[in-house]
Amino acid sequence: AVRRGGLLSIGAREVGAGAPAFLLASAGLGHGGSADTALRMIEAAFKMGADGIVFTLFRSQSLVVRRHPERRRLEALELGDREGRKVLEAARASGLPVVVEALDAESLALAVEAGADRFLTKPFDSQELLQKVAAAIKLSGDDGVSLAPSAEWRAGIVSVGVEATSSR
Repeated sequence: AVRRGGLLSIGAREVGAGAPAFLLASAGLGHGGSADTALRMIEAAFKMGADGIVFTLFRSQSLVVRRHPERRRLEALELGDREGRKVLEAARASGLPVVVEALDAESLALAVEAGADRFLTKPFDSQELLQKVAAAIKLSGDDGVSLAPSAEWRAGIVSVGVEATSSR
């Protein structure tokens, strides 16, 4: 959770204004679906002095229909439950805080079970994003924040613009 002053905890570190830079190694899908490659990426991130590592997890069947032309390519990038758990647990054992970008509910559940420190979920709900950004800005001391459907907020060097859209 974001605390007063806009600080956020990732593992044992605080991130935000006034805190030292937090170097997050982005493994993403660079492992190509190989748990062994992902484990080597964790080792490399640790050796390079990264403060944390981020992995992207998903289930192909949750993202595209079976006959989608890209389905096989997605499946090749996917870490199964056993491999995903092995990788996330190894990352935690290395001492690196783990951030997971979960693209579906099953992947989020796996990340939670494996003890990931933080989660990014996609797709995200724009109203939820507005509420979280407004809460973070209010905690930083700016009381002039509203939850307008179309707005831009600035906090230091960060600006977030969100525009409400409808599919109707």
